[in-house]
Amino acid sequence: PDFSDRQIARFTTRVIHYEENGILKDIDPELIEETTKFRNKANLFQLEFPKTITSPKTLSRGTASLQWIPVGANPATSTAKGRGENFYGEPFTDNVRLYENVWASTDVEYISSWHGDKVNIIVKNSLAPTTFSYRYISTGLTRIKNPTAQKHLEFKNGVTPIFSVPKLIAHDADNKIVPLTV
Repeated sequence: PDFSDRQIARFTTRVIHYEENGILKDIDPELIEETTKFRNKANLFQLEFPKTITSPKTLSRGTASLQWIPVGANPATSTAKGRGENFYGEPFTDNVRLYENVWASTDVEYISSWHGDKVNIIVKNSLAPTTFSYRYISTGLTRIKNPTAQKHLEFKNGVTPIFSVPKLIAHDADNKIVPLTV
């Protein structure tokens, strides 16, 4: 039988579209290179990774933004690390940026994903520091004083929660969760 005129419905618990001006658009976390940064291709929010890690990583929506800057970092330049896949299992070629030797014996990965971004701090050996610090800068946002149990930080624009930072976790070399103090 010829099925060329039929449509396929896919059901998922993940968000794969966002609404812009009443139109549903596909989310695309692939990173586009610009002069001083990389930005996500398409999403409800704008995500920007700097070319050099001593510049801020920025998450913005409208006039509200949240920036992260690693404290005491070396001026590491990012390289592409094309790891990841989209909803259909197709690989992305450029949604991960790797910054090597940000701190002694420590690399950092910034990952653009369907629902936001992720940061991996990769400790390579015992010469790495035992403490890592980031400075947060918010514009047009107010920090919510008592975040939910799953969140470390939550920010609102007026009365609407707009950004959240999940509780931080770490995995050791055996992939066991290691407690963190924030």
